[in-house]
Amino acid sequence: MSLNLKSLAFRLNIFCCLASLAVGNPSLSNAEQDCIQAGRLVRQGAELADGSAQEEKFYREALQSCPNMAEAHHNLALVLYKAKKFDAALEEINRAIEIKDEPSFRLALAALEVEKGQLESARGEYQRVVDADPRNLKALQGLSAVFERMQDPKRALEVLAKARDIDANNLTTLFNLAVVNEKLGNAPEAISSYERVIELDSNHFDAAFHLGLALQRSGRLEESARMLVKAQQLRPDAPEVHKALGVVYEDLGDNDKAELALRKAIALDDKDVASRINLGVVLINKKQESLAEAVLKQALGIEPNDARALSALGWAQLELGKYSDAQTALEKAVALDSVNAYAHNNLGVLYQRLGKTEEAKREFQSALRFNPDLEAAKRNSAKLD
Repeated sequence: MSLNLKSLAFRLNIFCCLASLAVGNPSLSNAEQDCIQAGRLVRQGAELADGSAQEEKFYREALQSCPNMAEAHHNLALVLYKAKKFDAALEEINRAIEIKDEPSFRLALAALEVEKGQLESARGEYQRVVDADPRNLKALQGLSAVFERMQDPKRALEVLAKARDIDANNLTTLFNLAVVNEKLGNAPEAISSYERVIELDSNHFDAAFHLGLALQRSGRLEESARMLVKAQQLRPDAPEVHKALGVVYEDLGDNDKAELALRKAIALDDKDVASRINLGVVLINKKQESLAEAVLKQALGIEPNDARALSALGWAQLELGKYSDAQTALEKAVALDSVNAYAHNNLGVLYQRLGKTEEAKREFQSALRFNPDLEAAKRNSAKLD
């Protein structure tokens, strides 16, 4: 959950007013004068709102002048949060709450506890704010996120429904509703929520990307491709989008577009094993088995025991007539992942070409046991009946 420094604007305006009142007012004590100056420093830090060392310096100087300024502790906690210094941030936000217990401080504490994996404590903090103010949208959103992390999507959905009743067009609520509905298997509701987010904000990358994935899982491949292209346009340097596009284009039978997308994904993330495997399969589909073999060996150079890569490599080597190499790769794939239907099918084809009919039948039967809808295994098994 992101924490927003701009929420301090109202308090900072108060500091501005206090500062103007202090000018030429000798009746204020030194401590009061110090706190007025601290308020100016807090204002300067909040105007930066960039998590920089300079912003942090403003808050620390403010606290040297006025140690009990809750807002300075709070803002410093947010800077430390951005820097992922969670223990130090927790110390500062707890100090702020000791001085002045405000809902925004409790929300910051809960968000930090989530980052620390202290989900039950975070749930309690969000619930405390909701009990005090049932219409606190940020608290409801935070509480739903905690339930989702606690693997309780039904309760998350209940809380998000309350948040939607408060603001039906809140992007965070709608997006989270989509995510939770997907986890619950409610694909139409998830797709509808993602679409609503995009209606409200056509440049919402996460909604476009996740909608593309949801459409793919629902078998709506053409729509999925269009939405993923939109996500690609919004964030061209996101490797996950190119990876997903490659898979969708392969499913659509457009191997040329699939190859381009997968090569782009690899260029953006040179450790991407999955895209190399998918690219290998696409190259085999294009009858470019030698190129596929090279790409799949690169994948295995990153993850030597990846059963999917070994299965695809065995397939490429099988098509190249390298039966000994193919057998080594495929038998290792099956040993590493005994339920890999594709590896069993490919191994069956190899055995069939080697004249080992019984072994081939056994592998095709295994493939169909683990994936009854695998058409290639059905055809191959039928040939031996």
